[in-house]
Amino acid sequence: MTQQILRQLFSRKAPPKTTQPRPRAMMDSLESRTMLTVVHVGPNEAVKSLDAVKWPTSSSASLDVVIDSSSTPYSVSHHGVWGNVTIEPANAKNPPTIKLAQTNYPTFYSNGKLLIKGIKTSGGYKGILTGTNTKGSVEVDNVTMTDGGSIWRGQGCVNATFHNNNVFG
Repeated sequence: MTQQILRQLFSRKAPPKTTQPRPRAMMDSLESRTMLTVVHVGPNEAVKSLDAVKWPTSSSASLDVVIDSSSTPYSVSHHGVWGNVTIEPANAKNPPTIKLAQTNYPTFYSNGKLLIKGIKTSGGYKGILTGTNTKGSVEVDNVTMTDGGSIWRGQGCVNATFHNNNVFG
């Protein structure tokens, strides 16, 4: 009996392969969740201040903020940021200065991934550049805090990396 069942099972032919190709999804434009938005901030740009930047409120957003050097520091208030955010100078040899909010609270609070590189800050000892929650990550590279303050203050994080930063004052 067992041999009869095995013969029946192994003698069956495999179903014929379909000759029609499967329909493929066509992508004629990028979805908003995959796009990188670049905002250029500067005295001669359409966006003149960091407070005028539309900061991401979605974890799937990506934003690169490129900042021109200016004769006056860019004042900025507290901003919670989601998604992947990078803040960097337009010219690494002439970094812009960001005047941090004096609130004893992080100016840029990461709820996603935040990278800040190659800038200067001013504002004094109550200025805190970055912060995170337990789901946020932050990387700060080559930042010079010219008159005190703190690079990071958080309530935990996924990852925090700090390279070649200077705090004076």
